[in-house]
Amino acid sequence: MNNEVFIKVVLDKRREKRNGKFPVKLRVYTGQPRIQKLYPLELEFGGEEFDRIQQSKAGDPLNAQRLNLQLVEWTAKKIAKELQPFDFDRFESKFFQNTHIAPDIIAYYSDAVIEMDAEQRQNSASNYRNSLQSILDYIEYSTGTKPNKIPFALITEDWLQEYEKYCLNVKSFSPATVGIYLRPLRAIFNRALDKKDIESEQYPFGRRKYRIPSAEKNIRWASKADYLRTLAAHPQNADQERARDFLIMSILCNDLTPADLAWLRYENLAGEIMVIAQTNDDGKRTSFSKSMVCVIPEEVRSIIIKHGNVELNPRTFVFPLLNDTMVPSEQHQKIEQFTRYLTHHIKALAAMPLSFGSKKKY
Repeated sequence: MNNEVFIKVVLDKRREKRNGKFPVKLRVYTGQPRIQKLYPLELEFGGEEFDRIQQSKAGDPLNAQRLNLQLVEWTAKKIAKELQPFDFDRFESKFFQNTHIAPDIIAYYSDAVIEMDAEQRQNSASNYRNSLQSILDYIEYSTGTKPNKIPFALITEDWLQEYEKYCLNVKSFSPATVGIYLRPLRAIFNRALDKKDIESEQYPFGRRKYRIPSAEKNIRWASKADYLRTLAAHPQNADQERARDFLIMSILCNDLTPADLAWLRYENLAGEIMVIAQTNDDGKRTSFSKSMVCVIPEEVRSIIIKHGNVELNPRTFVFPLLNDTMVPSEQHQKIEQFTRYLTHHIKALAAMPLSFGSKKKY
């Protein structure tokens, strides 16, 4: 780059803040003419903390901040190199044009969610929100700070490996859940590549790079072990009994999901047969050709009578969870609440000690 332009991220120690920290700034200095400008970066650290960040290595919790600062400096140097001759006004315009500093993962997530909400793709929007929240939680867990921005340079193959370990070992997520959280992140990287906001070398996914854990076949809202323990347990209240009944119905009807149960209408019940219209990733019902058909066992009929709506109109939902006056976002929220409700009570039942009867006293 132009030898007369010097750029460095520095800690501005001229004035200490009330919290004992100093603002981080980008120092840009030109020798001819001799001009120095300091640009605030919306970050602040203590003196010793800033030194530890600068010296941190891969695997160190502070390494994420070091990479963030390096990215800011690298971006500024790249812009300055493209400006011949260098001009402060043009530099400032380019430096602050995108998310003030550099392409930001949080901003990309926000844009994607806004698009999905506008297209009424509630399931996808929810997946993206949950994905971002999980990433923010991990960064806060590993660094002690919840970031306002996430530079793409932070997400490396090593970072993804550490995130996966956190999900599996700290959060006790399944590999399938890790995949659910990371696929939106991979899609965000693809968007940034398409817009040329990042270089292909920054892409951390794919062959010989980080590979997202594969989803297991027939993923269920309760594990097989939960199934067995729940069926052997004795419900202690009405909620546990209701959740257990829905689990039994799910098992007997080809592993219905909570969404399948919620969307079920009386018109789907035809004599001895149940036709379940499947949902795609965006929560929309698929065509009849892709629907699932199963026989209705007597146990399922009893559950429907016990927990179902009294009104038997064909368009009435079988269970009092949804109604046609709800907008799609409300329906999606109800299904999420229902899923959490079932999972909570199934886990409670599965955690109960198994009882095999008591000995008779003679």
